[in-house]
Amino acid sequence: MNLINFCIVLLIVLIFFAITYVYLVKNCIMPFALIHYNLTRNRHNKFNKNVAKEFIIEKINILRKKTYIELCKHYLDQHEYEQFTGKDGKEYYMQTSAFWDDKPDEVLRVWVDIHDEGWRSFFPMVECLLIDKDNNFIDE
Repeated sequence: MNLINFCIVLLIVLIFFAITYVYLVKNCIMPFALIHYNLTRNRHNKFNKNVAKEFIIEKINILRKKTYIELCKHYLDQHEYEQFTGKDGKEYYMQTSAFWDDKPDEVLRVWVDIHDEGWRSFFPMVECLLIDKDNNFIDE
């Protein structure tokens, strides 16, 4: 009798694990696998740091020509989004925004980040500059 009870309990446990496995594959694992596939499908076309750096340097040079007031009006509390096609044929996405570095109405930090649509979107390449009220750029 004990062996029969043990087999019944074992069968119930196995059925439970089978149902749980099917549920996880359908609802949890498969969506993650699809996300992973979408993020890695262009592995041969990797993020080109040199191309991205050129875009960031160009943008920083444009920002350095603007005054403190212009930067505050245009980038503080709002973001600017741009999309570029690099020399390598890959799409790059750049975001420019600004926020107070320490205290309001003093030093402004302007932040530029660039990424592609792959894994790099979680870890963008970032460059920033600091400018004070007197239009002096602060070396970092």
